[in-house]
Amino acid sequence: MAFHPLWIHKFETAPDKWVFVPSDEARKTGSKILERLAGRWTPPTIYCHMHPGGHVKASAQHTKHDFFACLDLKGFFNSINRSRVTRVLKPFFGYSDAREMAKDSVLTIFRNGAKTSILPFGFVQSPMLASLCLDKSALGSALLYHSRIEGLTISVYVDDIIVSSPTENLVLDAVSRIRAASERSGFAIHEEKSQGPAAIVQAFNLEISNSSLRVTAKRMEQFRTDYLSSASDAVRRGIESYVRSINEDQAGELANLLASDGNP
Repeated sequence: MAFHPLWIHKFETAPDKWVFVPSDEARKTGSKILERLAGRWTPPTIYCHMHPGGHVKASAQHTKHDFFACLDLKGFFNSINRSRVTRVLKPFFGYSDAREMAKDSVLTIFRNGAKTSILPFGFVQSPMLASLCLDKSALGSALLYHSRIEGLTISVYVDDIIVSSPTENLVLDAVSRIRAASERSGFAIHEEKSQGPAAIVQAFNLEISNSSLRVTAKRMEQFRTDYLSSASDAVRRGIESYVRSINEDQAGELANLLASDGNP
């Protein structure tokens, strides 16, 4: 049997955060795994990266509340190894198929002088497999449980978890239990990137507060620069459309930029 490499190139987007570009063969295999798994498992609706609306929906649904918390899962994909993938796939496909699918989806790397396996960021099937591993963990159970509590809203976008409620104590209690479940599941919380409970938090370059969702000042400044410097109407329309999906007033500010800059 011919050997087909799983990946052909990788690049680093942040310290120790790598994106792996799959080979054509691995991409085809990943698509088949996606198709097979999609017929057996439906991601919970709180997993906004797996449903229409994405990070905007993950953020906007919280603005009805007054207190917010954001938890970031540290090294989420890197914390998922081959045995975990095999274990969560086994109930759907049996051990033999689950093991083969895991072998086609997980890379073996050396970290700190030791061999380990990781779910690579960049593979076609990785987001769904990561979501399945999360769903079948104690953390996934805790997230679902708290999403059904009256007065609490929970959303997940890949490795970011947002919790909100009308009361600070409800957020505090939920965050405490989610943290404990995360530890039991082997998913570490990135403390430096986590926030709240607070009246305002930031996630995905958006600022979330009661009755308000806005693009952060830093990101908005970049949008203004790109908007004014672009010679493409399509690019400007794309930027304006995205900002409008977040905040009408900020989109209006962009639309007025060309006129104030002396352009027709």
